[in-house]
Amino acid sequence: MNTFIDLEWSRNGHIFLLGYARNTRDYGFLYGNKLNKKDIFDVMAGSDFIFVWGPDIGRIENYYDMEVKNKFRCVNLLTVAKDYIRAKNYRLDTMERKFRIPREVNLKEQRGDMYIPLENSPLFQLKSIHPKL
Repeated sequence: MNTFIDLEWSRNGHIFLLGYARNTRDYGFLYGNKLNKKDIFDVMAGSDFIFVWGPDIGRIENYYDMEVKNKFRCVNLLTVAKDYIRAKNYRLDTMERKFRIPREVNLKEQRGDMYIPLENSPLFQLKSIHPKL
């Protein structure tokens, strides 16, 4: 089983959301009290590979003081893309368009829904007041 992980963090480095997917039926989000070492480890447990796009694994290791790279086989797909693909930029949506990879959910259409779990979070409300967070 492979696990794909995507983090969201504020400008000051505070991680407030971890999204994960193993397939189109096994996916979810960790946020609030569920965003902790134990639950992050549970998401990763049993994975043959953990895939990320960018510095997510390093951020998890530093923020939660966890050893991820030593316990799991991690692949930063951004690094792989930069090594093998010539592109003007390496944003994930650019690569998806370049290789005609359809999204299961179009975030531009679903943008309002992606923040529903966070609307009641104090950090979300704080970010609305202080956009530099």
